[in-house]
Amino acid sequence: MTASPARAADNEAVPQFLKFPAIITNIVDGVRITGLVSVTIEVHVDNKSVLRRLELSRPLLQDSFTRTVIDLAQTYIEPYRPLPWQTIATRLQRAADTALPKEKMRVLITDMSTRPT
Repeated sequence: MTASPARAADNEAVPQFLKFPAIITNIVDGVRITGLVSVTIEVHVDNKSVLRRLELSRPLLQDSFTRTVIDLAQTYIEPYRPLPWQTIATRLQRAADTALPKEKMRVLITDMSTRPT
């Protein structure tokens, strides 16, 4: 049995991207707010069927990403130092893998910045 042309085209290995809105949160040092951090994320998948499943799970992924950035803003990120991009990228990828362990995806950071207050 062969797949219908529509289904075969649907599952082609064509890169797909799911964009998320920027996550902006306070940078906290002890009990003081010392700045803001902004992180914009896209998720890369290999085909449209995975993309559709991720779109259905968008709220779960958005929540995982937001919680991760908030945690990092309270522990690793400082407004006057370079952003620890490797730590941020690793933690965001881990958050995605934990939220949806059966889906193969890659988290890409498309923009990241801090601003002291």
